[in-house]
Amino acid sequence: MSFQIAIYLLLAVFIVLVELRRNKEVIFDMMTFFNLFFLLVYSIIPVILLLGGVKEYANANLYRGVFYFGKSISTPLIIFLAYLSFLGGYYWTYPRTVANSFHFDFRLKEDDIVKIFPFLFAVVIGAVFVYIEQFGGLRETIAVAELYRNGEYEPPKFAFVMRLFPLNTYILYYTFFKAFVQKNSRYQDKYFLFFILSFLIFSLIVVLFNSRSYIILTLGGLYVISAIYNNRYYLLSVTLTFMAAVIVVEYGDPFFSSIPSLYNDGLEAFLQKFIAAKEDEYSIGVAGVIKNFSHPIVSLETALAVAGYELEFNKFFEWIVAFLNLIPQKLTGFTPPKTIMDTNTFYTYGDANMASILPGLLGSFAYSLGVAGVWIGSFLYGLQGGVLNRVFLNVYQKYPGFIVFFYIFAFNYGYFVFDGDFVTKLKTHFLLFVAVGVLVFFTNIYREKEYAKKI
Repeated sequence: MSFQIAIYLLLAVFIVLVELRRNKEVIFDMMTFFNLFFLLVYSIIPVILLLGGVKEYANANLYRGVFYFGKSISTPLIIFLAYLSFLGGYYWTYPRTVANSFHFDFRLKEDDIVKIFPFLFAVVIGAVFVYIEQFGGLRETIAVAELYRNGEYEPPKFAFVMRLFPLNTYILYYTFFKAFVQKNSRYQDKYFLFFILSFLIFSLIVVLFNSRSYIILTLGGLYVISAIYNNRYYLLSVTLTFMAAVIVVEYGDPFFSSIPSLYNDGLEAFLQKFIAAKEDEYSIGVAGVIKNFSHPIVSLETALAVAGYELEFNKFFEWIVAFLNLIPQKLTGFTPPKTIMDTNTFYTYGDANMASILPGLLGSFAYSLGVAGVWIGSFLYGLQGGVLNRVFLNVYQKYPGFIVFFYIFAFNYGYFVFDGDFVTKLKTHFLLFVAVGVLVFFTNIYREKEYAKKI
């Protein structure tokens, strides 16, 4: 065990040194977020689990997966080599040079974007209305929010409309950037009003989702966008944001779970429910928090133990399954193949009917092709990140408003280390790919002729 801990700690030091010493054009890029999540779930969390601080709690909640965790001395070495493989892909010079040769000219002007906003708001408000009505009203939607988010409530027929909700986040980010960060547009007053409307919609969605992470991640994005554009860390803002995040994490779930009591029985019932829910959280304590971040490493060791032995390798078939899962099942009756998350849930819990367990990036690669899949997948993931980071930075430097998409892609590139489920990611961010596709449609793309001749 001491050898494993030493390797995990060495990996942590190595990741920090890489992040501190590398050249960055902006203070937060795609690799920044990758390093942050990789450090957390594949270095810090394994050390905490190996030291035994949450072993008993983990055994109770990930009971089969924990049987595999810590048994293989090679796992930290596999992870270390996966990170090196990622670096090899990310810094491969040739693909980044090719990406750098492309140039983009948007045909959409600011006048066009401002005219589009009323239509976008209509789409978002319509989606929210349909979402609420199919549950039977606002009160009923809030009452089942946590059950639905945890997969314990049967999805209604038009549940797919929630895939349109992220459109409001894009509006929120863009109007915030134009109204408060860049502040040089003749439409600044309109952007301010659009931001207020978007923030009100965001507040409603927060209540509907009953999700602390949604609040933290969305509002944290406003800080990151400001930091990237002004190339400043804003230490005071970071401190205040951290304090706000602690408050949300501490009281968010009990507060939202108590709202139905406020509707039904008044303030006194709300306070009683809130206090009871908070006491339940205290019973979980730090172990529960650590457990929420432990599934990537537990899933990786589970995948390495069973893939190629108890079940066949997925061979990266998950990409096809992800697209099949975009088909609305309630409307078409189509049943897509099982996903890696389904497989991981069964082999982690021993029961496919339990709450879904995300495999994490490396766990997903391990289910695809074992140890070789971990290293090949990490290299390809790094290659993808290096190319996209170069392209997005080029576009952002020419069109500052593109910072919204740069940030969203950069954050999710890192966050995917934590979840690792292609199906969930494609469903959640389907609208993002559509939005980028629309931008590409209205963009002239060309390459430098001199570079084209050289290759």
